[in-house]
Amino acid sequence: MGTSTVLAAASKLFHGRARVFVAAVTLTGWGVVAFGLGGWQSKDVTFFCIYLYLALLATGLRSRRTFHAEAVPVQFLFVLAALKELSLSEVLLLAAASSLLEALSNSRIRFLTPDVWFHGAVMTLAASSAWLVHAHLMVNWPVVAAPLALMLAASVYFATSTLLISQATALRDRLSIKTIWQDVHLCSYPYYLVGATMASLLRITDRSINWTIC
Repeated sequence: MGTSTVLAAASKLFHGRARVFVAAVTLTGWGVVAFGLGGWQSKDVTFFCIYLYLALLATGLRSRRTFHAEAVPVQFLFVLAALKELSLSEVLLLAAASSLLEALSNSRIRFLTPDVWFHGAVMTLAASSAWLVHAHLMVNWPVVAAPLALMLAASVYFATSTLLISQATALRDRLSIKTIWQDVHLCSYPYYLVGATMASLLRITDRSINWTIC
């Protein structure tokens, strides 16, 4: 479920109940961003700035794709890889900035249209949901292995983003959300699990490097 999928759905939504739903999601998503930034927290601002720069750079370079990576938003991989290191405030800013850039990199989009704001809201809600689930598991269920926690966080990210888009599309076309979700979005779920695996390997590699240095 990439940017073009979100924008293609959103661009036709603004009428009737679909318009109300899109407006509610947009206001909720950006309200969460404002709340998170209002209580800004950061363990290491320098690390976050470097990480944000890399995420935005990858987002910009990803505008030309030759394989099915379109199924996964680029910010998902960065959010997942840094769930343990980044605060909720940082995750929200990362998701918001990269999702807006990803939408604007689309050749058909040149301005911050309602579609772009909707896309950003969906991505920030998905990212914040994944962060909250991961944090809850690591604090309250320490017996859960880190890779499993990442798998569950990735699943929550996938479910949040795809269900919001499916609901919007269902309201537009007056179809079943279950049918849309299964036919359009479910096939991309394995890519999210692959992303979780990559994030786990990245953590292990980083930990090994730190141990070697010490």
